Amino acid sequence: MPADPWVMAATVVVQGLGILALWLRLRWQIRQEQVRAEAVVNLAEAMRNGGEADERRPDGSRLKLSVNGVGDGGDRRG
Repeated sequence: MPADPWVMAATVVVQGLGILALWLRLRWQIRQEQVRAEAVVNLAEAMRNGGEADERRPDGSRLKLSVNGVGDGGDRRG
């Protein structure tokens, strides 16, 4: 018994929309990871240089960090 062409078309459309949703979610996750990676690099550079890092993210959050210069390590506790 042949399937109704409308049912087949609807099935193809639904599967296509599912693939599109997965693709968009993957792109969003990749962008979020890129933002996190940039933040880590900026913080590492700020710590190395004894400077400041000011991150403003697309979601509206902000991280501001000030790092004083590294001394000779004489006052380290451990």
